[in-house]
Amino acid sequence: MRASTTSSGLVSINNHLWSTWMKTAIEQAQRARQARGRLASYPWSPEQSPSAEWIAMLEQEFQASLVAVTASALALDALYGAAISEQLRGSGSRRGRRVGKINEALKHAFETGPVNKHWADEFNWLFARRDAGVHPEEKLQPSARHPLGMNLSPEYVQYSVEAAQRAVAFVLSVLRRCVDFPRRGTRRRQHGLSGRAPRSRSLSKCTRRAAGGRPQGRP
Repeated sequence: MRASTTSSGLVSINNHLWSTWMKTAIEQAQRARQARGRLASYPWSPEQSPSAEWIAMLEQEFQASLVAVTASALALDALYGAAISEQLRGSGSRRGRRVGKINEALKHAFETGPVNKHWADEFNWLFARRDAGVHPEEKLQPSARHPLGMNLSPEYVQYSVEAAQRAVAFVLSVLRRCVDFPRRGTRRRQHGLSGRAPRSRSLSKCTRRAAGGRPQGRP
């Protein structure tokens, strides 16, 4: 949260929503991990009909992972609004996908050379998952194999604990890059930074929260 007082005595205040979304993503990824742990230890095999308790645990993993993935994408969207100046946000084309605008603006404001390809792949993956979750087509699709070995509706695989962990890890890496590698210049605003870019203290809080539990799956 940031506050200031104007010459007339009025207080201006704003909250860092990228941090709120990031904390939400981390908390939900941890819930997904806990649900997966219960699922993995549950006495059941793919040859058996799942019990109501087993289905409930699967739903918990799915719901928490869906929120973790979506909140991770929203954290990047909020970071774009907070860290990138209005001038830079307004300088690009009004057409094109939101994900491309966010990625390109961050590349302009921060030193991202070594991670450009990785960022492009992960940005596209994350926002494709976000879009599919927020704007689902809900059409019949072939089943997909869940990491625990059963064939399920593909949404349960697309929004599993592995996806939640991948999303959270990627966004934390973006935030870390933004803290460690701002473009050099006499003034931050020369490179499109608004003055509200993530600071080490805020990132450290998110990182400590994430370290409280790592979902099983992709590191």
